Amino acid sequence: MSRVEAFGAETFTARGYGEYTLRSAGGLSGRLRSGLSLLAPTENTDFRENVVLLDYGGRAWYDGKRFRVGLGLGGRTNLNADETETFNERSIYFFDSAVQAQFGRVRPGLTFRTPLGGEPSDLLDFAAGINVTVAL
Repeated sequence: MSRVEAFGAETFTARGYGEYTLRSAGGLSGRLRSGLSLLAPTENTDFRENVVLLDYGGRAWYDGKRFRVGLGLGGRTNLNADETETFNERSIYFFDSAVQAQFGRVRPGLTFRTPLGGEPSDLLDFAAGINVTVAL
């Protein structure tokens, strides 16, 4: 839902994000994230067809010795959509959860995301994924 462009053909994507993290001594953390995504068709050079998306969200994490668990809310808004569309019509919102195990610098994980509103909620009920994070 928040990376649909990664699965489309003939689209170049550039993303930039900032994240603020607040950690407690007990393993809890809160993270706020925001950024922009540019989606540009690779077949057509008409810049009016480019899409600029504002991505935003927050997540609460608990970091244990071996596992990390997170719950979050996020959204995505098309900044250059038709002016006749309302903010809600050009936005999607979602709830997500994640679990990661830690094996040294490698963290395999599972993610579950479900739309709370917006167009994708009409198309699918949830998305599940597998990820691997490597700390450098």
